[in-house]
Amino acid sequence: MKWIRSWSAFVLVGVFIVVWGCMGTIEVKKTEVEEEGETVAIEATAEVSDTHPEIEEGITCADCHEVLLDATTKATEVWLYKNYRNWSAGEGLESNKETKKHIVDILGGKKKKNTYILATCINNIPLATTFDAGIDPDKMIMYIFSEKNTEKLFHMRANPRVSIGWHREFTDFRTTLCIQMRGTAEVIDDPAGYDDGLETYPYEEAANMRKMDPKKFADEVMKKFMTMTKITINQIIISDFQYAVKKGVRVRQIWKREK
Repeated sequence: MKWIRSWSAFVLVGVFIVVWGCMGTIEVKKTEVEEEGETVAIEATAEVSDTHPEIEEGITCADCHEVLLDATTKATEVWLYKNYRNWSAGEGLESNKETKKHIVDILGGKKKKNTYILATCINNIPLATTFDAGIDPDKMIMYIFSEKNTEKLFHMRANPRVSIGWHREFTDFRTTLCIQMRGTAEVIDDPAGYDDGLETYPYEEAANMRKMDPKKFADEVMKKFMTMTKITINQIIISDFQYAVKKGVRVRQIWKREK
């Protein structure tokens, strides 16, 4: 009987230890879940730590975190701000106003059409699309008109962060001229919101090709069959070798939207 009582006591102690351990596990899991809800801004070069919660397929860092990605995160920082070639740190960079004027002089303002490359991404699947657009030089806003339901529109609805490229055909490094933009896209389906875009985008060229009155073309074609995308440009980096030599500044200059 003593042996049975001793064994029973041993079993009870074992059960108590298991239960206590489970309660501790539950508490740990609860803490982990609470921590999962806390997100912080991260650098673009950040790596996933061993304690990071499991990441579902298709989820990117930008879906949960603010990613600190700008011109200070890569080699561009050296080209713009640091000791580079014959430039000392802090020298050779033009003002925001001067750089904006330089960019607008190249790309033109309202009703000036250029062909660009638009980069979008959704579920870690990128897409590059050529497109024509006009820019409002005062607001630094770009307007695009696209056929309805194209793939890039689905991308921008889900992920409005876009990158845009423009360049002069490369011949040699002494004539390099290229522009890289970052912006935020807003897809607008209601034609009632197209007025600013129609004042900027050079649709008259297409109207003339069809031998249509421009206003009629805007009402019957642009507003009925096209979707407008408004892109607010937040940052532009321009590389212009000839301009740099002429003005005595760095080849790469940066414009940022002032908050």
